[in-house]
Amino acid sequence: MPVQESCCCRRRTPFARRSCTNRSRRWHRPHRRSSPLPHRMRRRTHHACAVSRESTPHQDSREPTPAQRNSRSSPPRSPTKTTKGRRSSFPQDSSMNVRRIDLGDRKKVLAFLEHAPYENAFLLWMLGSDALAVHAPIFAAWEGDDAAGVLYLGPQIVIAAASDAARHALAALLVQARRPSLLAGTAADVEGIEAAAREAFGEPAVVRTRQPVYALTPEQLRPAPHARVRRAELSDLETVAYHAAAMTADELGFDPRRADFSAFREGTRRNIERGWSWIWTEEGQLRFKVSVGAMTAQTTQLQGVYTPPEYRGRGYASAGLHAVCMALFQEGHATLSLCVNDFNRTARRLYERLGFMEVGGLRTFIYLPQNARRAPAVRPA
Repeated sequence: MPVQESCCCRRRTPFARRSCTNRSRRWHRPHRRSSPLPHRMRRRTHHACAVSRESTPHQDSREPTPAQRNSRSSPPRSPTKTTKGRRSSFPQDSSMNVRRIDLGDRKKVLAFLEHAPYENAFLLWMLGSDALAVHAPIFAAWEGDDAAGVLYLGPQIVIAAASDAARHALAALLVQARRPSLLAGTAADVEGIEAAAREAFGEPAVVRTRQPVYALTPEQLRPAPHARVRRAELSDLETVAYHAAAMTADELGFDPRRADFSAFREGTRRNIERGWSWIWTEEGQLRFKVSVGAMTAQTTQLQGVYTPPEYRGRGYASAGLHAVCMALFQEGHATLSLCVNDFNRTARRLYERLGFMEVGGLRTFIYLPQNARRAPAVRPA
């Protein structure tokens, strides 16, 4: 370990416990020889003294030079203000006003999001309820009095923006967010904040470059065989949670049952209590499941379409999904929508057979829990 120079000697002896040999200039100047402090404590005080002298340079009483005057007249540029002492390489655009939205902003933000009702279904659902709008960490970028971008900073991060300037302004907020489970938006939106996301959260475990968004109206729904689907009940919680976790393991290679399964089960329970979980069971075994992820005035978004591997290829998915769509349309839902991975050709053919039409696309970064062990996942054909 290199030896630092002391504040009264040009060079210290290489032995850490030996005092200065120059008796005329004691190496620990603040204390006299009769100081009651132990030797080690005096050394620590001395090092603190040396650090403080380096950090606070001597104030020279001479007249400053012109170069010194110029350097003092222009204060150093302050870094972007961030939380927890972290610096962001993405300062906010001065032309954009970014703030957390309140109930007074909701009407304008909803009008902005309704231009893409299928891609923005989750954000529209979050803002559709007064309670969710008040408590959710949703920020908006404003260009004058008009909303130009929206960013949800929750367990998932979801962005919708109309310009590069809005994306750049919202990207500066990522340094304040915790590591999410996923980051989603249109391809342009995610690409606009990708560098900031990688800086804030590191590399994602999985990148879904393109996820087509499909929509369905009652007139487009095509016939399919009858299915005995029903809404799941709390007595079905363990079965539904188990298969939902199995679906996550199949797609990502990460099994929630090996991590904090109680939190995963709690999310499943909330969906069941809302009446958003649908299942098809026979002889006590699950044949098919699907759930609602978001519900807005424009569309009801479906997610988690799943058939256990041992029952695939027997028509359970097409019949079950058709029956759920019929039930939701009979309840008055205007349209249904869902998102699928572009490489999952089997699922895409299923949706297109039922009448779903591609209306947009998303891009998603998926982050696994910090302590998760990810097994190699096999991409479906």
